[in-house]
Order: sequence, then C-alpha cells, then structure tokens
Amino acid sequence: MTGSEPDDELNPTRVYEEHTYHAAISGYNPGQKKSLQEYANLHAEDESLRRWKESLGIVPGAAPADANAPKLTIHKLALESSVLPNGSLGIQLDRPGELERLSKEPLQVPEGIEYSVMIRFSAFGPKRFAPSEAPSGFLARSGINSVRSKVVDDDGTVYADFAWSFKLVKA
Repeated sequence: MTGSEPDDELNPTRVYEEHTYHAAISGYNPGQKKSLQEYANLHAEDESLRRWKESLGIVPGAAPADANAPKLTIHKLALESSVLPNGSLGIQLDRPGELERLSKEPLQVPEGIEYSVMIRFSAFGPKRFAPSEAPSGFLARSGINSVRSKVVDDDGTVYADFAWSFKLVKA
C-alpha cells in the first residue's frame, strides 16, 4: 500500500509484503520420478546398496504405496521464544477445525519478542528458521495480520496451503 488510498486509515488489515522462500540450489535437478519397483531394481548387483534399500522397505515385489496418501504431512507451525508461555505459540495443523478457529480468533503474539519459526513435518525432525523480532509500538498493534503459508517441494508439489492470522499485543 502506498498510503494514498482514501480508506487506508480505516482498513486495519493491510498486506505489506509477500515473501517466497526458494530452497532451490543452483544447478540442482531433481531427476526423473521412479516407482518403488524401479528403485528396488536399480543397482541390484550392489550388495550394500540392496541391504540399505531393504532397510528402507524398498524391496522387489513390495506392495505399491497408496498414490492418494500424502507424501508429507505438516503437523505444526509454531513461534518459539523463551518469553512465551510453554516456550511456543502455534498452530496444530493436524487438529480438525484449528484453521477455522484461527480465522475467527487470531494468535495473540506479544510485541517486540524475539522468536523463531518452527515447522514439524511427518517423518522429519522439526525445522527451525533464523530468529526474528516481532514489531512493537502502537501502530504495530493496530490491526490483524493475515498470513498465507505454503509448503512446496523442489518439484513444485504443494503439501500445504493455508491462511491464518495473528494480532500483536502488549507484552
């Protein structure tokens, strides 16, 4: 927003900026997609590789995975800070109705705190991002902040796309 819109002061919810983070590595090519059967038969003559694949459940003749099952599940998105009660404030994405509840009741984030964003995935350890500081002051507390979070892999597959909101409150 430029601030020149006549209703700018009357609209407490504004879109300030959009961040898209790409974890792509220059020159990285994900390669062709293969079925589990193709991976099981790939380098079949290498004994140590065969044992490693078996430890992962990749064996010739194994039942194919359910094509409709999600390959990745996002369980939680949280703000972690030592000053927050219980050390974090978050969204349980695997809890039915959580996103609907957050559309009516935004997360209450204390102003000026230093926090890290943490995402918990299905089969991986939590991913923590670099610390940031929440804005503070009267203007920062004057509205509700709408956020759209999207989790996309290198192939462009979208695993999560959801909206949520938060309100900065006095610490």
